[in-house]
Amino acid sequence: MKTKKLIALTMLTLFVLLIVPMASNTTASNTWIPLLSNQVNTTPKAITTEPLGTYVQDGDNLTYDVLSAYASITGGNIYSEMYQFAFEFSYNYTATGDWFLVNITVSGHSNGYFAIHNQTREVGLNSTGGLFPTPPASEDEIYRQNNVYAFIALPTGIKAGDNIKILAPYSIEVIIPEVVPSEVMGRITAPTFNQTGGPSSFYDSWMTQGTWRGTITLGPYTFRCAMGLNNLAERHSGLSVTSTIAESLIFEEGLYSVHLFLQFNSTASTPNIIPHLEDVNITGYTTGEYWIQHDRSNFTYSEAGYWYMDVSELTGGKLGIVRLDSLNRSYFNWTLGPMNMTSGFIPAEFGISQEVRIPDDFWNTFPPWNSTYYNSTTRTGWRDIYFNGTAEGNGLVNLLRFCSMGDGFLNVAPANLLCLASPWIRDGTVMTLLVWLPLFFPNNTKPGFNFDPSKPDNPLLFLAPFKVSGAATVNIGGSYYDCWKADLILPQGLSNFNITQFSYTVYFERTTGMLLKAKADIEMKIPINESVFVPMGYHKTWTLSDVDGDGIPLPREWIELANEYRLGNVGAGEKKTLDSSFFNGGSATIECNITVPNLFMHTYTLDWNNYTSINGYPIVKLMYTRVYMGIPTPHYEFNLTLNFYYTPSELSAKGAKELGFTICYYNTSSGEWVPLNTTVDSDGRIVSASITVESSSEEFEGVFALVAGPLTIWDILGPIGSVLLLNYIGQAVSPSISGFLILGLGAALIAVLAIALVIIARRH
Repeated sequence: MKTKKLIALTMLTLFVLLIVPMASNTTASNTWIPLLSNQVNTTPKAITTEPLGTYVQDGDNLTYDVLSAYASITGGNIYSEMYQFAFEFSYNYTATGDWFLVNITVSGHSNGYFAIHNQTREVGLNSTGGLFPTPPASEDEIYRQNNVYAFIALPTGIKAGDNIKILAPYSIEVIIPEVVPSEVMGRITAPTFNQTGGPSSFYDSWMTQGTWRGTITLGPYTFRCAMGLNNLAERHSGLSVTSTIAESLIFEEGLYSVHLFLQFNSTASTPNIIPHLEDVNITGYTTGEYWIQHDRSNFTYSEAGYWYMDVSELTGGKLGIVRLDSLNRSYFNWTLGPMNMTSGFIPAEFGISQEVRIPDDFWNTFPPWNSTYYNSTTRTGWRDIYFNGTAEGNGLVNLLRFCSMGDGFLNVAPANLLCLASPWIRDGTVMTLLVWLPLFFPNNTKPGFNFDPSKPDNPLLFLAPFKVSGAATVNIGGSYYDCWKADLILPQGLSNFNITQFSYTVYFERTTGMLLKAKADIEMKIPINESVFVPMGYHKTWTLSDVDGDGIPLPREWIELANEYRLGNVGAGEKKTLDSSFFNGGSATIECNITVPNLFMHTYTLDWNNYTSINGYPIVKLMYTRVYMGIPTPHYEFNLTLNFYYTPSELSAKGAKELGFTICYYNTSSGEWVPLNTTVDSDGRIVSASITVESSSEEFEGVFALVAGPLTIWDILGPIGSVLLLNYIGQAVSPSISGFLILGLGAALIAVLAIALVIIARRH
C-alpha cells in the first residue's frame, strides 16, 4: 500500500510540475499570442459537390502528359530491367443523361470507358466493376459506385482529414481500375512542369494520399500488388492537376515496379478547364542543384552492417552461412556535374566501394584468391566502381529530379535518385526511388556486385515505390536534422514468394531533399539458378558522413542549398507568390506600392537546433525570407503575406498540437519575437499572417516562426486515459474513495474543459 501511495503522490507531483505550469503559461501567453477563434474543426462536414457540368461540357478534353517507368528483378540469373516510355492520357467527356462518359485514350488508342455522375461525381462502371470496352448504350448499363470518385474529378467540398475512396488506374500491361482508400492531407500549391523540369503553371489544390494492397488475376497469373497514390486536385473544380502512382507487384517470375506520373497539359486540353493561379509567375529560378555544384559536390555515405548467404546447398553441406560484414571502406557516394541550362539535365557520377572480411572457412575452401582484390594477410576483399555521368548518361532532370541511367542522352524516367528527393515532398507523398543494394559477392577471381558472375560490374538495384510516412529527426554527429521519413510500399503475402522480411527506410533533409540516412533489412531466398534457392539476409545502414572533405554541414548550412527566385518586373500593386510547394511547407506573397524592375526573393526554412520554443510555445517551423530589389530604391513599402503549411506529423514531431497557432516575426532591433495577426485555415492546414514593411534599403530580411500550443499529458492520454489515471491516483491515495466518484469527477472535468474551449472559441 505504501508503494502505491508513493507512486500516486509522485504522479500528483508530476501533475503539479507539468500540467499546472502549462496551464498558467497558456493564460499568460494571451498577452502576446491571442487564442485564435478559427481552430481545427472537430465536427465532420458533409462533402458537398458542384455539378461536374459546371466545369466540363460535352466534347471537352483533358490531356495529361504521362511519364512511366517499369522495372523488374526476375528469377534465374538475377538481373534488373527498366523500360521507359511516355504517352498521353486523353479524357474525352461525352454527356449521357446524368452521366459524363470518359474515354481513356492511351497513345491514340482507346483503353476503355467509365462514367462520372454529373451531380454527385461518383464513378460508374460496368456490371463487373470494370471499364466499358465500348460506350454503354444507355444509363441502365452504368452501375454507380457509391462514395467512389475518379481520381480525375474529386468532389469539391473535401477538407483535410476527410477519408474518400478514389478509383485509380493500376497498370499491368493493361490498366485496371482499383478503389484506393485515401485521406485528404490538406492544401498545397501544385505546379506543372515543362520539358526541362521548370514550373509552367500553378494550381491551388487539395492533396490526397492513399495506399492499396490486393491481388489481380490475369489469365494463368495471380499478382500480389501494392499501390501508393497521390492526387492533386484543383480546389474549385476538383479536376486533377497532377497524379503520382507508385506500384509494386510480385508473382512467380519476380518483383516488378511501375511508376506513373501524370500532369495536366493546359495547351493540349480544352482552354480554361482548370483555373490556375494568376499571381504565381516565376520568370527565373535557381534550384538547390545549382548551389550543390558551387559549394558542395561530393556526398559520401558511410555504410555499417552486413549481408549473408547460406551456401549449404551449393557446397554439399561443407559450408553453411557466410556472413560478410561491412568494414571502413564500405560506402557509396555521388557527385553532380555542371547543369545544361538548355535541357535542364545534370550529369552525375555514382560510386560504390565495398570492403569485407572473408570468413576463414570460406577462404580456405576456395584458394587461390586474386591479390588485385584480396589481401591474404587480413583476408579482406575490396572492390570499387564508378559510373561516369558525362560519358554514360547518368544524371537527373533539374527540379523534377527524375533520373536517367546509362543511355548517353536524356531519357526522362520518373524514378527519383535515392540520394535526392523532389523538393515538394510532404506527409503522404509517394515516389519511386532507384534503390541500391551494394553487395560484395566473394568470387575468388574477381568480386562482383551481384550474384551473376558474368556481370560483376552491375550492382543490384531496382525501382521501388515509397511513401513519406511523416516528419522525423535524424541525429548525425550530435546535430539534429529536420527530415521526412519514407518507407517502402510492398504487397501483402510476400512469404508466399520466399520473402520473410523486406523493409527499406530513407530520411531526406526537408529543405533540400538531400538523403541523410537509409536503412535496409531484407530476409529472403535468392534464386542462384532455375532450381537452387539460397537464403540471404541483408541488413545495412548508410549515413551521410562527408561532404567535399569538410564533414557534414550543420543544419543551418543547408540554407545555402535553397531556391532563389527571380520574379522579374513587378508593377505597383501587383502580387507575386513564391510557390509553396518548393519549400518546406511555406510560401510568401509580395505586393509593392511602387514598380520594381528586378525583384529577387529567397524563402527557406531554418535550423531549429537553437530555436525550440517562444514563451513555452513549440516552434513548428522557422522561415527566412529575403526580398532584394537589386537597385537603390526610394522610400517604399510592401505587404508580405506568409503561409505555413503543416501536417499532423510535423506538429507531433515538435511536441505541438493543432491549437494556438501564431506566426511571429523576429524584430532585430528589439531582439524580441513579435506576434502577427494570424488566421488559420484548418480545413486546408494553412496558417497565414501579413506584415507591412516600410524601407528605403535595397533588401529586406526577415525571420518568421510558426508556433502552436504545446502537448500536455492529457493530450497524450486522451479522455479515457485521463479518467483512468485520475481513478488510479484516487484509489491509491485513499482506497475508500469510490471509483465511481473518481470516474464521475474525471468525466465532469473533461466536460468542463470542453465547454470552456467552446466558449473561448466563440468569444474570439
